[in-house]
Amino acid sequence: MVEQIINDSLGNVVTLNYDADTDIMTVKNTGVDDNFHVVSRNNSVELVDSVIVIEGTDGADSWEAYSDEDTRGQIRLFWETNKVDKELPVVGE
Repeated sequence: MVEQIINDSLGNVVTLNYDADTDIMTVKNTGVDDNFHVVSRNNSVELVDSVIVIEGTDGADSWEAYSDEDTRGQIRLFWETNKVDKELPVVGE
């Protein structure tokens, strides 16, 4: 298990986890709730600028509001660096 903890500029703690055995990445943001949510490749035309989407967020506005821009960039980088099969899981099709 790979873990990264980020303190964003909004005062939230964002925890990223990657499980190499299952090739699943999850994220928890204390500003949202206390649950880990699966991070998936995005295929939604509504979110054309976002490579990934977090389960439980609803559209572009939710992704933009999920955290600050730097933290969202770190989430994307963590996904790009660790996720092996970037095709699965897929949401927004």
